[in-house]
Amino acid sequence: MKSRSVPFLFSLLVSTAALVGCSKQAEAPPPPPMTTVTVANPLVAEVIEWDRYTGRLVAVEAVDIQAQVSGPLLSTHFAEGEIVEKGDLLAVIDPRPFEVAVSKSQASVRVAEANLERSKAQLLQVKAQQNQAVSAEKFAKTRLDNAQLAFETNSIARELVDERESEFAQAQAQTQGANANVIAAESEIINSEASILSAKAELENAQLDLDYTRIEAPISGRISRLQVSKGNLIQGGSSNDGTVITTIVALDPVYVHIEASEQELLKYLRQSTFEERLKSEYRHPFFLALLDEVGYPHAGQIDFAENRVDQDTGTILVRGILNNPSIELIPGMFASVQIPRNQGARTPTVLIPDEVISADLAMRIVLVVGEDNVIYPQPVTLGPIVDGLRVVRTGLTGEERIVIRGNQFVFPGMPVQTAEGTIERVPTENGLPDMVEPIHRDHWIRHESSIPGAQQVGLIDGSQKGSQKGSQMDSQTGGDE
Repeated sequence: MKSRSVPFLFSLLVSTAALVGCSKQAEAPPPPPMTTVTVANPLVAEVIEWDRYTGRLVAVEAVDIQAQVSGPLLSTHFAEGEIVEKGDLLAVIDPRPFEVAVSKSQASVRVAEANLERSKAQLLQVKAQQNQAVSAEKFAKTRLDNAQLAFETNSIARELVDERESEFAQAQAQTQGANANVIAAESEIINSEASILSAKAELENAQLDLDYTRIEAPISGRISRLQVSKGNLIQGGSSNDGTVITTIVALDPVYVHIEASEQELLKYLRQSTFEERLKSEYRHPFFLALLDEVGYPHAGQIDFAENRVDQDTGTILVRGILNNPSIELIPGMFASVQIPRNQGARTPTVLIPDEVISADLAMRIVLVVGEDNVIYPQPVTLGPIVDGLRVVRTGLTGEERIVIRGNQFVFPGMPVQTAEGTIERVPTENGLPDMVEPIHRDHWIRHESSIPGAQQVGLIDGSQKGSQKGSQMDSQTGGDE
């Protein structure tokens, strides 16, 4: 009995184990839990959008100080690096040769004036002779008429009539000679007057050369180092070989040059018609900061845009002007420039957190939860950051449910569970104003007067080239970005 019970128990255990294994294989595994993500509607708010550029400061006027006459440099009257004002004496060239030339020209004028007086006296003399000749001619004509009447009545002989005719012919010849002398005297007066004009022109030119020996500042600004020592011979004139004594750079106001892309240009062109821009009474404002400044403490105005796109870079030069009374904006510096879109108007804008944006090749996408709670990608076009949130130009309307947390665990086409969240703005102090308005013509910055700290009046007319007494100046308004 014992030998039979052992195999029976063994077979019973095996059967039980087999039944247990079959029941485990028949049970299905529980499904994994659905991923939960936090969703929210994009924030729609009225904001000012800003476009940021890097600009370079450029002087409104930059002048090479050159003499108009040649000669030894006698003295200088400025300190290197100081601020000079228009009309300040900068240098003096030895004036003695030019003083001699002025004296000679003055003498020539006096000689010409004396010749004129002599010609006038001669004219009076020949006119008196002309009057005498006319009177003699009239007397001879009367005697001839009387003689002819007497001859007709046989009172005198024919020989006396012939004698009277001869006297009359001589009187006529004397009158014609007197008339010619008057014409000659009048011509001599004209020549004398022309000689006076020529002598005075030479005197004026000599005086101008003498004035050119005193070189004055043609503009106000900061003066550079002295490039020629006293005693050196200065080569004057308007040629490119003229000696540059120093340079002056105007500091107030100052330009900023910005290289805008062709896309940015088209955006501007789409905002208004050509006629509206041509007749515009307003300028676009901008705000500028140097590399070490917090915020954008300098305000300016866009006053010029180039008339064509650079074929090599695909950009267009845009120029702004801003006051610089503290003279801390130095030409050549780089600066950050912020320009408001739509001339600073507040427009309804879609805003989302920057961290919810993903990259898909060249596109930027946002994960959106559809009505069936399935994830799908939405391509978007982005703008700048405003109050901690990214501007969405296209792709979202503000009605979508976008994934704001948990997007690293989901993918397009995946069903999810959702939890509601919110998107909040985080106002940041960036130094830019909350309200921006276009600038009317009455408040435009102008640069006729570039004296530091002076009130600006006049009208901007772009680049200038010209000359002032005692200097040759080439105003430069260009610059490389």
